[in-house]
Amino acid sequence: YEVLKLDFLYAACLFGNGKHDLSLSRAQVMHNALRTVREAAGPDVFLIGCGCPLGTAVGYVDGMRISADTGPTWYPAFPLPSWDNATLPSLRGMIRNTLTRSSLGHRWWHNDPDCLLLGESTSFTEEEVTSAATVVAMTGGMMLLSDDLTKLNAGRLRIGMRIYPVTGATAIALDLHGANSETGFPSILRLWCTDVATSDTFVDGNNNQSEEEGEVADPNADAIEIAKLTTFSPDRPPQRPERRERSCIRVAWGLGTWSIVSLSNWNDYPAMVYAPKSALLIPSTEVIVSTNSSTKSASSALSTLGKEESKDGEKIERKEIAVTPSNENDTIVCTTNEEKEHGYHVFSFWSSKYVWVPHKQNDDDDDDDECSFFLSKKLDPHESEIFHIKPVTPGRPQYIGSDMHFTCGFEVRAFHCDAAGTLDVHLKNDLKRAGYIFLYVPGCTNDIEVTVNGEAGQEVEVMAMTPEGGLKSLAHVGRVLKIWVVIHGMRSEEDGKVTVKF
Repeated sequence: YEVLKLDFLYAACLFGNGKHDLSLSRAQVMHNALRTVREAAGPDVFLIGCGCPLGTAVGYVDGMRISADTGPTWYPAFPLPSWDNATLPSLRGMIRNTLTRSSLGHRWWHNDPDCLLLGESTSFTEEEVTSAATVVAMTGGMMLLSDDLTKLNAGRLRIGMRIYPVTGATAIALDLHGANSETGFPSILRLWCTDVATSDTFVDGNNNQSEEEGEVADPNADAIEIAKLTTFSPDRPPQRPERRERSCIRVAWGLGTWSIVSLSNWNDYPAMVYAPKSALLIPSTEVIVSTNSSTKSASSALSTLGKEESKDGEKIERKEIAVTPSNENDTIVCTTNEEKEHGYHVFSFWSSKYVWVPHKQNDDDDDDDECSFFLSKKLDPHESEIFHIKPVTPGRPQYIGSDMHFTCGFEVRAFHCDAAGTLDVHLKNDLKRAGYIFLYVPGCTNDIEVTVNGEAGQEVEVMAMTPEGGLKSLAHVGRVLKIWVVIHGMRSEEDGKVTVKF
């Protein structure tokens, strides 16, 4: 077998259990047992520990159940005793442990949050199923389904499809140590996406597209590579804290850099959930030009942003995520923070809603005032929403997101716009999918022509107009388009391709 799941491991070290060597502690007995299993299975077998004391398994298992068993109810239900809501099977217990132990993932092992239950045989509301999917997706551990997929209704099946494949990146629980005193759960998780390449694997955002005719692409290939980048390794220098690589998802070149923030209401009643400015804004991302000649100006670099080469043939590469240049011959020429005066695109993934938000709530607000920009939403009991916050670039098209994958970018294979005003978006076509994508295009009066899979787009609408910037401005700089796309999984050049001429 390539995978072995070892359950009820704590039974080997229960108090009073017989031991061959009475000089050993219970922890040593557990440790020796796991070492024996690993030696017998060999290094290539994927071992999943379950019901296991955590510390003794470090170095021996590849995956670890880090939560209580899930169950078909939010709280433990009869015949389980009502007095134990912490460890008995329930969705609430599974979510609590998955959130609080998310930091162990890709450090000690791959976190196993237990199965995502999608079937209607449970008592879950749609909000609770979506929240469970949000936690599994944002924490970036293993994704397991135990339902008979042929018996799921279309809505529940689509919830699972919208978080698959996993990304391998682990969100930060921003309020872990200041969690709601009533629930004890953190309610704000943050990831971020960038096309700034720190590995050659992700330069073209296309590492799971097979070149061999008839070869089956692995949808998890990107996640495997991202997990390698987020994993601690004693063989490489430690990551700098400001890079936050553990919570970073690499996407195709041209998509830019943005934050992914999930808000959750774990109360048993509707509640308003807030996220402050500091939780929403992206890290300092820089465009660095490698040169041995004179330093390029910021304006000349901006004119070539989004192109692989400038007019004189010098390659411009967004290659570092840092506060200072990584090489003394590199020069920082601009940062995405310079674009904040144009406001932010804010896209709600589960509800597929878009809104433009100014970077200041009032004209008198200080740019550094944390209260000048925040996000809030009233959520039903046990409901979650995933938000994407991306700075507006008025003169350049942007991929706002989709309803196909929770990252609103992981599903994109390539993104390119030429000087003539033609935007090409290539979605990954190794899987069959259908849904809407949302694009920002500059200009408000010019005609727009959209083709999908080589044919005229059948469902295209202007979802919103993006203001120029500032609370009192009546002018608009562009439009947000909503486009229906069907991906047939044929892996042809036209399958999943959207072209917009504007």
